[in-house]
Amino acid sequence: MRKFKKKPVVIEAERISQAMIGAQESITGVTYEPDHLLIETLEGVMRGNIGDWLIRGVVGELYPCKNEIFEKTYEPVAYTVEDVHAETLAILANDNLSDLTIADLRHRLEEKFGGLLVDAARRSIMEGQ
Repeated sequence: MRKFKKKPVVIEAERISQAMIGAQESITGVTYEPDHLLIETLEGVMRGNIGDWLIRGVVGELYPCKNEIFEKTYEPVAYTVEDVHAETLAILANDNLSDLTIADLRHRLEEKFGGLLVDAARRSIMEGQ
């Protein structure tokens, strides 16, 4: 087989814990059981155990990942609210504001930051208006 390497993409993830299961946050495609999650994935329903990671992939899909694999594959992103705010200001400075919608801005920020901190940036924009 030929060799491939993963593209550098940003994903969202949360470690599955008893507290997470107990909180039963409403996540479409996730069913909470007493000691695990049932996750609707692109490949069918998969089980996420305590200690695994619940990942939202690049097209919004959910899937579980064993901690050992997660630690070998991913590292935390070091973006700050200030990074997102600076990018937001750059977009606003360089675009025709009459054509730019909040949805367009959100999409462009999600492309750059992978959905991280976008709500913080949106709040920042709204507070500045």
